[in-house]
Amino acid sequence: MAATAAGLKALFPSFAGVDDAFITLHLGVASRRLDAGVWGARLDDATYYLAAHMCALDPAGNNAELVAKGESDGYDSTTYGKHFKSMRREVTSGFRVT
Repeated sequence: MAATAAGLKALFPSFAGVDDAFITLHLGVASRRLDAGVWGARLDDATYYLAAHMCALDPAGNNAELVAKGESDGYDSTTYGKHFKSMRREVTSGFRVT
């Protein structure tokens, strides 16, 4: 299933008032940054969290769910980015057998 603006808004109600075209733009950028071979079944989840992070940082995203400044990296600047970073660590760490 592909990530959609309606899906992002359902997961993150703080974006309910944000234009669908704006969200769709960020979903597209996020999906191009993620490798389906790495993310597997969690690809849509990662796309939603990364897109929400990017939307929240954009002034048109109304700075939804921002956290305090001074965090260690860009992903730590939003709650969505923190969650994405945690998911990325889960899917990219450890031994894999295919």
